[in-house]
Amino acid sequence: MVMRRVGIIGLGNVGATAAFNLFTHGYCDEIVLLDVNEAKMQAEAIDLLDTLPVNDHEVKVYYGDWDKLRDADLIIAGFGVKVTSSSEELAINSRNAQSVGQKIKASGFNGIIINIANPCDVITTVLQKTTDLPKQKVFGIGTMLDSVRLRRVISEKLELNSKQIGGFVLGEHGLCDFIAWSTVNHEFSDAEKAEIANEAKSNAEKLIAGKGFTNWAVTSAAMELVRAVLTDEYFYTVCSVYVEEYGIYLGYPAVIGKNGVEKIAQLSLPSDEEYHLQEAIALIKEHLAEID
Repeated sequence: MVMRRVGIIGLGNVGATAAFNLFTHGYCDEIVLLDVNEAKMQAEAIDLLDTLPVNDHEVKVYYGDWDKLRDADLIIAGFGVKVTSSSEELAINSRNAQSVGQKIKASGFNGIIINIANPCDVITTVLQKTTDLPKQKVFGIGTMLDSVRLRRVISEKLELNSKQIGGFVLGEHGLCDFIAWSTVNHEFSDAEKAEIANEAKSNAEKLIAGKGFTNWAVTSAAMELVRAVLTDEYFYTVCSVYVEEYGIYLGYPAVIGKNGVEKIAQLSLPSDEEYHLQEAIALIKEHLAEID
């Protein structure tokens, strides 16, 4: 029987939630937990192991051993540090990404990396360059969470199941993303579009104001990507992928399977959406230049 091993780097709110989801969904047989806080890392391992008697899946847990990544199929990178400004986030997390990438490379890992750390597009770029893995094997969650939030608002407005709603938020996750209305499978007036966009943004702001972080939705989105890789699902979604035409990682539709990014979508965006996409590309390139 093939044993599936997943590494999680960074055990903050998202990383710990991801570990629990892996346990309860049975996506893997072995988990490698890694964090700079050794006490936290050990505690999370113990807490997870304590679920085994009431869990439907038997999962082996390793922690603190980077060499265990050698035989991992997939790594979830969730090591982002919470800071007060986007410039500080860029500086700190890009340095951390270089350090993490070097350790991943030294372990001999040759699987798939899914990055959750922000700024997602930049950090995904750093991880790919530092590990020297093929670009299709390294991708990030990008604007997938933004797209999920959009679909939820639309589904409530139309009183439909969210699974019936299609549509993507593209661009740079954070400062320069935008709703690509041309990808949405329902028609709305300009006023309705503005209302939907404002509600999606307001919900995200209320979430951060109320609890200070997000973990359930972003982890659920990440688990969709994990499942797609481990089951070779060929899952069509939007995430931070390397688009050859633009020469960078950004939030763009793609097909995810066992090899990582199996295919990049070919979009023909209207002029206004193409303008917003170029704005996002320019911002990502600007951020990359700042850390180069």
